[in-house]
Amino acid sequence: MENVQSEIEEKLQTLFDSYINEFRGKYTSLNRGEKIQLIANLERFLTSGHIIEKSEVENIDFDYKDTPFSGEKAQEIRENLRLSKTELARKCGTYSTNIDCFERGTFPRSRITPSFRSYVLWLKENGYNPFNI
Repeated sequence: MENVQSEIEEKLQTLFDSYINEFRGKYTSLNRGEKIQLIANLERFLTSGHIIEKSEVENIDFDYKDTPFSGEKAQEIRENLRLSKTELARKCGTYSTNIDCFERGTFPRSRITPSFRSYVLWLKENGYNPFNI
């Protein structure tokens, strides 16, 4: 019985390694928005199943608590790019309700969430960097 379990574990590890290698190969061909969305989705998967602690993915290297953030400017950028909140949410790996909150300036000030990190990186990519990242 131990032999069978050991063989199964070995095959699972081999399968996992092949998926990781495939992921690495495809990642380089993604555009920036797709990479951000993929990372946000991976973070959501890893933290939702308690595979890793949420605190491990919530660390971010910018000061956001006292930064003047203009939700109006963020909304203007999105609208100038002719993106709906739903479309932007898909790009950032989050929900349109989160985009609505971010644009109203009601983002989480006590901690950074993966969706907020993706949104901030999207803003920076589109010329608005209020957090100096």
